[in-house]
Amino acid sequence: MSHKLKLMIIYTISVLICALLIYFSTYNKLLASPIAVLIAIGVGKLLEKLTENKKETE
Repeated sequence: MSHKLKLMIIYTISVLICALLIYFSTYNKLLASPIAVLIAIGVGKLLEKLTENKKETE
């Protein structure tokens, strides 16, 4: 699998997660905030690792 394809998949997943979070935040505000923070941190770390891996391969 190419690097661009992996990035596209991750961006798509993160957009879907954001959409779900918006849905849940309207449904249950107390539950959504900590989950949103955790997922945002997780996605950020994933993207960090990917950019590090890309730099190593170049």
